[in-house]
Amino acid sequence: MPSHKTRKALAARVMGGIPQHLVLEYPKCGRTWLRFMICSAEARAYGLPLESVLWQAWYPEHGLPRVVYQHGIDFSRPLAEGAINFSADRSRPFKSLTLLYRDPIRVMISFFFHERHRMRRYDGTLATFIRDPHFGAKRYAEYVAHYRPIVEAAGGLIISYEEMRRDTSGVLAKVLGRFEIPADQATVDLIVAGASLERLQRFAEGTPGLPGWITSSGDDPKGRKFRSGGAERIDELLTAADVAYVREAWQGHSLQFEWAE
Repeated sequence: MPSHKTRKALAARVMGGIPQHLVLEYPKCGRTWLRFMICSAEARAYGLPLESVLWQAWYPEHGLPRVVYQHGIDFSRPLAEGAINFSADRSRPFKSLTLLYRDPIRVMISFFFHERHRMRRYDGTLATFIRDPHFGAKRYAEYVAHYRPIVEAAGGLIISYEEMRRDTSGVLAKVLGRFEIPADQATVDLIVAGASLERLQRFAEGTPGLPGWITSSGDDPKGRKFRSGGAERIDELLTAADVAYVREAWQGHSLQFEWAE
C-alpha cells in the first residue's frame, strides 16, 4: 500500500480536476460512521472493494474519491493563532460543504476517551478535559461558530449525529444525493443495516491499518475506535457542575441539541 505522502501526491495529479465534496466534523461527531456508509455506497455503485474505497484509492474513471473528510482544526494551537485550517476561499473550491455536529456532552465524553485511552495524548480527567482550552467544550463551540456560517453561506448541509441515529436511511439518502453517488432506497437500507455499531467494531478489529482507524490503545476497551455509540450514563461520568459548564459554553448558539441526560 503506498505511503500517505505518495497517495497525496498522486491525488494532486490524478484527481485535481474532479470537483469534490467536503465533510467537516469536530472529532467524535460520527464522521467515521457516515464515511463508512458513503464508501459502502460507492463500493456498491461501482463494484469496488470497500477497503480500497475507505483507503481513498483513486478511481478517476468514477470520479473517486469525490468526498473529502476533514476536521479543519489544529488542536495544538489556540484559535486566535489560526488553528482553524480550512477556508472556503481556497483556490479550488469544493463543490459542496457538509458540517456534522453532535450533542456537546456526548462529544466531550467520546473525545476524552479518544485522547486519553486511544491516542494517549491526554492524561487528565474528564472534568479537566471539558475545561481544557485546546480540546474542551468552549473549543467545540468556537469551532461550530466558525464553520456553521461558512457552510450555510455555501448552501451546504448541516447534519446532527442524533438526526443520523433517528433517521439513518433518510439522512444517508440525502447525503448520497448531494454527493452524486447513485443508490436506490433498497441499497440505502442495506448499507444502513450493514453499518451497525457491532459490525463497525468487527470491521475495525479485522481491518487494521485503515486511515483514521489506526489505534494505539492495545487491548484497552476504552480506546476502541467504535466504543459505545453514546450508551454511557451521563451522571456516572460527569457531575452536575460539569454538565452546567458544557451547557454554559454553548449559550447563544441556535443549533438544536437533544441534550444528554
